[in-house]
Amino acid sequence: YSPQICNYLDRETSGIVVLSRNKEAHRMLARMFMRRVTPNNVYWGFVVGRPTADYGRIRMHCEVRKGPGGNTIIARPTPTEKSKVAIAEYVVNANAGEYGSFVSFYPLTNRTHQMRIMAAHGLRTPLFGDAKFGGESAFPQNLKTFWDPNDKGLKLHLHHRKIQLPYKNRDGTFVTVTAPMPKYMKETFNKLGWPCEVDDPLVPG
Repeated sequence: YSPQICNYLDRETSGIVVLSRNKEAHRMLARMFMRRVTPNNVYWGFVVGRPTADYGRIRMHCEVRKGPGGNTIIARPTPTEKSKVAIAEYVVNANAGEYGSFVSFYPLTNRTHQMRIMAAHGLRTPLFGDAKFGGESAFPQNLKTFWDPNDKGLKLHLHHRKIQLPYKNRDGTFVTVTAPMPKYMKETFNKLGWPCEVDDPLVPG
């Protein structure tokens, strides 16, 4: 049995990928990423601008349309016959005025590009460096003191930070995994005076 991936990250997203070592483990771990009532993992992101609320729940309906040039994802506020619901909670941890914000995303569903679509179209604050869903807004001119807005090679600032697994330690607590931030996100956070190594209390462990 070859190890199987239980959760897929976008190629541009950093952080935790969970693999199973047998079929039973794969079934158990795959269920973690189906629709949930409470979050068991968190993504950290740097979004351009400031969400109108400091915390809340985002609910969108995503439909994948296949075409000769590849798939297109359409996000809507109301469901259609072919759409699937995408839900996540979020908390704004820090902000640099109206320039950008440090946001934790807690997905309750697992849809393709979910956090990126929600940041750009749900919160109206695209993730920094997200050319695919944020367009030019993901490379803000008002932050040119820190970055070159014409450098479209800036990396996406979205990181799968922490996950709680369905296994327990000897003391009865759940096993959790935390991934260190990539160098480029650390540099951004350090420039803005934001913490890089704090724990996320909404995912226990």
